[in-house]
Amino acid sequence: MADLTYRFRLGLHRGVETYTLTDDALISSSGSLPLREVAAVRVYTVPGMRSLAYGRVFQPMRRCAIRGKDGRKIVLSNLHFAGLGRFEDRTDSYLLFLRALVRRVAERAPGARLVSGMPPTMWWSWAVVFGALVLGLASVVLLGAIGLIMEKQLSWSSFGVLLLFASLAIGPVSFLRALWPLRTRPLDLDEI
Repeated sequence: MADLTYRFRLGLHRGVETYTLTDDALISSSGSLPLREVAAVRVYTVPGMRSLAYGRVFQPMRRCAIRGKDGRKIVLSNLHFAGLGRFEDRTDSYLLFLRALVRRVAERAPGARLVSGMPPTMWWSWAVVFGALVLGLASVVLLGAIGLIMEKQLSWSSFGVLLLFASLAIGPVSFLRALWPLRTRPLDLDEI
């Protein structure tokens, strides 16, 4: 099989890294990881964020975390850091490299754990934060409505304010719906 190369910069304090995938190893400037020494590969997406007023605030990021049996961790991303607030999307070359990497790891390291989805801590953190937002907004609307009804103060303007708070829950609810498929599960090689 032919060697493949992928180049990207992960962040501000990191340089451009070049990763070369050979038949038997993943090679970078920081060293070489034999594919038979790979303990786990996790492929996941971090959802992007959109705003009604500003459009796309942050584009979705695809990531691959490779862990060696020696504990070494390598992280690949489809987004190349080009400067503060500027990212170049390298999804096409990233996916080509990632597909070959996962297939070669599956062949060379049959005991390697291949999973898809966010790390559980990250997934639960996002689920708790956005779940709390939904519950908080629902509580404000429900308790506000009960209080206004009991005090006989429910007017069209207060009803409008309650509807506004209820409509704010659309964002966190839609994010929770997008988050559900990103939980940890076995990696299907054809889903990459």
